[in-house]
Amino acid sequence: MGLQIDENQSKYQIFNLLNDLPFFDNFDDSEKREFVSSENYILTVDSGSKIVTQGSIEFSLYFLLEGKVIITKNEFPRLVVATLGPGAIFGEISILSQSPRTSNYIARDEVKVLKLNGELFEKLSPPTQIKLNQQLIQVLIDQLESNSFSFLKLKAELDSIAQIGTQFKSNFQEIINKTVQTDKLLTSMKQNRERDSIAQAGIQIKSNFQEIINKANHADEMIDDLNQTLNKLVR
Repeated sequence: MGLQIDENQSKYQIFNLLNDLPFFDNFDDSEKREFVSSENYILTVDSGSKIVTQGSIEFSLYFLLEGKVIITKNEFPRLVVATLGPGAIFGEISILSQSPRTSNYIARDEVKVLKLNGELFEKLSPPTQIKLNQQLIQVLIDQLESNSFSFLKLKAELDSIAQIGTQFKSNFQEIINKTVQTDKLLTSMKQNRERDSIAQAGIQIKSNFQEIINKANHADEMIDDLNQTLNKLVR
């Protein structure tokens, strides 16, 4: 695994590559030859290999020719900040600011990149350096506009998620309310059944008690009849 220099590359081949890259559309042939004059490389990078390492100090400019590259940060190693495809440019921030690399650029699959050596830029003629800086600034502006659109899109998606969350919360609260209502209804029904059961028991007790009274009255009548019969016998 790693980075391999294309052994068959030539300055002519790199010059033709510059002609195919939109970044160099505003450069004439003589200015393009200034870029080719230094040692530049077409690199084949294996999947998973780092092309640029965060914190490193080197000022080369990279053009992605084939494959895809992911961007990560050391602070959040599992988070893919962005994915670049063919035609993408990276390394421009360090060139403009002369500061260490701010991100990791890792080959997602086998990729090919054109690496323009950082030392080359110091050897460019002043007009070409100015034009290069203008192009790099334009790249940053385009990226900022793209990022702004991405952030707006992300904000819209987050707002949508928030609305869904609010609706879910509302629906869930409604479910809770209906569950409480159902529980109250069940409790009421249970209480009603208990009251009905008590009422039925009361009716049964009253019926039984009435039967006892009736039997007691019947017993009194029998005693009265018995007393009357005894009185007759006594006479």
